[in-house]
Amino acid sequence: MDTVSTVASTATSLQTVVVTPTATVTAITPPQCTGTGFELRFTPTVGGRYGLGFINSIGQGIYLMSFQGSSRFSVDANGQITNFYPNDLQPLVIYSSAYPGYLQTAFKSVQLGVSYAGKQTAPVSCVLGPAPTYSLLCTVAGENGGQPLVAALCNSNSFFNYMFLHLPGATTPTGLTCTDISVAASCPAT
Repeated sequence: MDTVSTVASTATSLQTVVVTPTATVTAITPPQCTGTGFELRFTPTVGGRYGLGFINSIGQGIYLMSFQGSSRFSVDANGQITNFYPNDLQPLVIYSSAYPGYLQTAFKSVQLGVSYAGKQTAPVSCVLGPAPTYSLLCTVAGENGGQPLVAALCNSNSFFNYMFLHLPGATTPTGLTCTDISVAASCPAT
């Protein structure tokens, strides 16, 4: 039996599976850094701090805040920004009546037992904009017509320099002190 006949007879005995794509994802390729992922740095620096990093506030949650350095990030198969190291972190925002118009960025994790039970949350999509700046662009369904929200570092009596998102032109709520930031991906200075 020749190769064509073998393939034809094998193909007729297999089930036909039709795969229909539900969406087309155009992921921006992040800066090509050597081995350690990329950093999310402020442009320009804010208060002597230059990047975003993860903080696991035990019993409270996992958040992004400003650091002297930066955590290492990568992009998953859907173009979403994630921790460079293997994890099950799922990005979301937390709504609070105490801070109207400002949404706190956070991450839930089954592995770490962080779920924000009892709080109003929504998924957030954070991706990189096009080269050469690779700006951080975050959207939340139902907010700002699907357009990116403004990133800010906010302080209160209970946290310091945590990342929030808000509508352009939103007034800073009472109890928060915030600075709008611009964030871009770049390779670590190693």
